[in-house]
Amino acid sequence: MKINIYSITLKALLLLIISISMFIYYIFSETADERLTSLLMLSTIILSYYIYKSLKPLNDVEQSFNNLNEEISKKEAHLKDAQRIAKIGSWEYNLVTKTLSLSDEVYRTLGIKLSTNMEWEDFLNYIDDNDYNKVLAVLDDAIKYGSTFDLKYALKLKKNKKVYVQTSGKVRKKQDGSAKITAVSMDISSDIKNRQRIEELAYYDSLTGLANRLLLKDRIAKSIQHAKRDKENLALLFMDLDHFKLINDTLGHGVGDELLIYISRLLEKQVREADTISRFGGDEFIILLPNVKGINDAEIVAKKIQKALQQKHTIGSHQLYVTTSIGVSIYPEHADSIDDLITNADTAMYEAKKSGRNGYKIYSLSMAKCANRLLNLEQDLAEAIKNRNGIEIYYQAKIDATNNTISGAEALVRWNHQNRGLINPSDFIYIAESTGFMIELGYIIIEKTISHVNEFAKQGFKDLKVAINLSCRQFQDANLVTFISSMIKKHGVKPSQLEFEITESISMSNTDETLRILTELTSMGVSIAIDDFGTGYSSLLYLKKFPIKTIKIDRSFVMDMAADNSDRVITQTIVLMANSLNLSTVAEGVETQEQVDLLKDMGCNHLQGFLFSKPIPKNEFTKFLKNYIPNH
Repeated sequence: MKINIYSITLKALLLLIISISMFIYYIFSETADERLTSLLMLSTIILSYYIYKSLKPLNDVEQSFNNLNEEISKKEAHLKDAQRIAKIGSWEYNLVTKTLSLSDEVYRTLGIKLSTNMEWEDFLNYIDDNDYNKVLAVLDDAIKYGSTFDLKYALKLKKNKKVYVQTSGKVRKKQDGSAKITAVSMDISSDIKNRQRIEELAYYDSLTGLANRLLLKDRIAKSIQHAKRDKENLALLFMDLDHFKLINDTLGHGVGDELLIYISRLLEKQVREADTISRFGGDEFIILLPNVKGINDAEIVAKKIQKALQQKHTIGSHQLYVTTSIGVSIYPEHADSIDDLITNADTAMYEAKKSGRNGYKIYSLSMAKCANRLLNLEQDLAEAIKNRNGIEIYYQAKIDATNNTISGAEALVRWNHQNRGLINPSDFIYIAESTGFMIELGYIIIEKTISHVNEFAKQGFKDLKVAINLSCRQFQDANLVTFISSMIKKHGVKPSQLEFEITESISMSNTDETLRILTELTSMGVSIAIDDFGTGYSSLLYLKKFPIKTIKIDRSFVMDMAADNSDRVITQTIVLMANSLNLSTVAEGVETQEQVDLLKDMGCNHLQGFLFSKPIPKNEFTKFLKNYIPNH
């Protein structure tokens, strides 16, 4: 500011000096011409001064205009930046001249160049087909009544890309007949995606993408409303994968998760589009079948699912066999509320598990009573295991087929319930496996049996070999080998007096881990037997890879072999194969002398069954050992 004042002062001083000089020149001029010249110059200087003074305000105005234009340009640039950041564009359509003008951000939203000539119809064609009629209807009403409008809709762009926008605007009509639509459109794609993600988290299972409990119950509620109104039925299928925990424990949760995803995709292929598949929790699935005629429709779907599962499935690098137990409940026959339908289907599913798994059951009232009984039984079993009260070991003798002497025994657990009396394993072992009690129950069985072996030795039966069964869940206990070793040392028994029986299903999933554990056990000096031989998937693989010493021939082959030639051939084949591999054989379920004779002729080594002795308590078995007279 100081520089400008200095410049003006200097110019004025210079003009004053020139003017004074011209005035002095005029006074001292000698001729008229000189005076006239000086007077003209002085007048010119004075006139120039006044012209300068008059033009200066115009220069100031021009400068103000320039400053204003610069400020407007800056604000326009700021507005464009703000629109780009907020993803808000503006557009205007003149209804009379049919001209459309778009802001830069609208072009960016549509993914087209700013130089693109855009007609009104071209602009409307960007609206997604599902929203097109809705948007046009709202715009037509706004044009008709000159009103405001607010819309949310999708735009279809190139490469099948979609963006979602919210458009707010107004139709402006004037008395001169002009009319135009003025609007702003905001890109709300991020908000839509975030809302969809929140909905996914709230209503869908994060692992499989299936409906979760919340969404399932909502759809059941709506299906019940429709069924009640239209007098229709609906069905619930409650599925639980058999032995899924074993897969998690042996192969890890990563493989378990892959299997659940695989099963989810497989289930989607077995049902209708209108049906709902839900992951209810863990390895449990519920399938909602609305609008079914009755039980037969539900049975068809259950059979279809089980058939789809009954094959070998490749999960990563593993080949897995998967089965499922399914329970079915029907609305309104079995229940008319959401929770009761689910509970009853769950009850039927447990009945299917109890019946041997890999099957389905339809709910009935008798199952409800059974379910209450099972719940009470489960609580009582937990108490019995915790207090180590009522868990007893029974023994069934094994007879040497050559000399008819007692060659060993099998330890079998029994539960002596304080109110219900003696309960067989078939009524509580599956409860222990499904609830996680099996590990602790297994410890009780192993310790009691080993302590009894010590007592038998003190009674003079130092070479009696006793077999202890290991369940699938128990076999995967990380402390199993250590515990067995500690019990052998604690009770001072010879390892050669112990044999551990495993089933084929134990190592179906992880042969490497099975081999490691069996190798550790045999290194102690105990022996390994394979139970129920011939009923599983990979019997020959066991014999090749695992340190098996004994094969137990399943009772299903022994019971009917006298009358059924096929069973007789299978039994003979197992015995011949075992003998060629230097393995010992034990035939289970021997009940008749005819069976004994056949087995002896085949070359079977040991016999076990009711013909010789049923399972009896330890004290009775001790008497049996002392009083047994070989039957020659």
